[in-house]
Amino acid sequence: MRFLQLLSRRHQVGGPDPCRLASIKHRQFQPAIYTWIGHAKPLQFTLQPHGMRVERGRAEMEMQITDHSLDIGAVFDGTAERCTLYLGNHFIVPQVLRRKGLASACLQAMRHCFQIGAFGRAAPRQAVYLQGTFEDEGAAFSRAMCNGVLPTKAAPALVDELRFERAQRCLTVDIPPVELKA
Repeated sequence: MRFLQLLSRRHQVGGPDPCRLASIKHRQFQPAIYTWIGHAKPLQFTLQPHGMRVERGRAEMEMQITDHSLDIGAVFDGTAERCTLYLGNHFIVPQVLRRKGLASACLQAMRHCFQIGAFGRAAPRQAVYLQGTFEDEGAAFSRAMCNGVLPTKAAPALVDELRFERAQRCLTVDIPPVELKA
């Protein structure tokens, strides 16, 4: 009996669970185009999703906006009910484009792109937590986004939903994120 147990252990296959691997889906998307209207001047920008991984109702998507000298990169990770928005070193809004609400509108566009790409629909009740390392102007912006709380990598903070709602009113979707078929 002991010999059979040892023999069966030698033939066990290592690595990830095949059922789990089968549940992971990778998706690629064409760029999405949004228009933000601030101070009656429209500004159109392109949001480039860099891929998405979906596993059992949980999704992760990296995306970037680089139009008009904007350099905003983010990663969304979560479900339709709750997600974390990771902002890294790429959150640059040039001085000439720092109009009230543009940065919030860019984050709202990213949130919308994540929801449409991952879940096929907008998820208005999704709680968004901001996470990252913020200094100087980035710290002031992230505090404003999170009701005065400074989010960190170790302690994400809940984003003020009213800011997203205000940003949504100034934002239109010209071309939604469209999945590329293999």
